[in-house]
Formats: sequence, C-alpha cells, structure tokens
Amino acid sequence: MQLAYGHALTHDAAQGVTSDEHINAMPDGSRVVNSRKAYPAESRQRDTTWLVTNEAAEQRQIASKIPLGTFQPIRDADIWHNVAANLGRADMRQSATDFLRHGTAIRRGSIAALPAASVQAETRGQEGRQAPSFQQTQALHQAERVKWLHQAVGRVQHVLHQVNEVARERLREIARRHTPQQDQARKVHREQLRPRLGTSLRL
Repeated sequence: MQLAYGHALTHDAAQGVTSDEHINAMPDGSRVVNSRKAYPAESRQRDTTWLVTNEAAEQRQIASKIPLGTFQPIRDADIWHNVAANLGRADMRQSATDFLRHGTAIRRGSIAALPAASVQAETRGQEGRQAPSFQQTQALHQAERVKWLHQAVGRVQHVLHQVNEVARERLREIARRHTPQQDQARKVHREQLRPRLGTSLRL
C-alpha cells in the first residue's frame, strides 16, 4: 500500500475542492448523510472516488428496522442498499410557507380537541360534582402511596416475626444440646485424658 500526504475536510468544506483521487469516508455510517451532502462529497475527483462507510453502523440501522422476534440475516447487498437509500434521501428544508402551514394545522387541531377535553368537566358540572383540583389530585396520589407503604411495612414486619421465631427455635436447640449434665461429663472426660497426654485438651 502506497501512502502519501493528505488532509480531511467535511462535506460542506469540500465544496469547490478538486482532487485527482478522493475518499468519501463516513465513520458513523451513511445515516447522517443525505443527497445534498452526498453529491459534493462524491464529485470532487478527477479520476477516482473511494466510498468508505462503517459496516457495523449500517448493520445497526438495518437491524433497527427489522420487527422484533424476526430473524433476518443482513447481507452485503442489504448494506449497500441501505447506503444508497441514505445517500439518495432528499433534504427536507422547511420554508416560511411550510412553517405557516404547520402552525395552522396545530391551531386547528387544538381547536378541535378542546371540546373533547371539556366533555368530562361539563359532565361533572351537570351531575353536581366538583371537578378535582390539583391539590385534590395530589392528595389522592399521596393516599395511594401511604397505602402501599403500610402494606410494605406489614410484609416486612411479618418477615421479621418469622426470623425471630426461627432464631428462638435455634437457641432452644442449642440449649438442649448443652445441658449441665453434658458439660460435667465433658469435664470429667477431659480430666481423664489429661494425664495420658500431658497437656490440656479442649473438647
């Protein structure tokens, strides 16, 4: 492989630059490149252009479009098809007219949704019920939390009671094993073994 000096530019900075051999590198994959950036990036050469992309990034983008629970192998043709789709994607730039159109649609949607949102309040008013305020709603949530906390404390107390019962039963078993008669028998046995061994022996 023969190497030579070179430099790197972004797609925007490369506009107007001409080189004999050009490398269009996309380290993060082609998902961030559209047709407006792909054209100046691929037309800077006099002789050859090399297109380099991140295969793992392309595979991640393809895998994100596969339905969950479905196994579909990703082939080289799928990767290049994904690159072509990204590079051919049109750049959607909103103009002032688009902004006004979207704003008008949002306003109309809000006007249409307001009556539907006030149906519940009007129904409560006709039935003579008071609409829940913010403080009342917070009080309801707080009551639910207190109820859950009481239930959790009750479960913890039940577990602690069971642990105490098990501990008492173990202590009773230990006490039954170490009676005064057994301790005296062990002491006599140690006294009998001491002359033989010449040293004190603990059992």
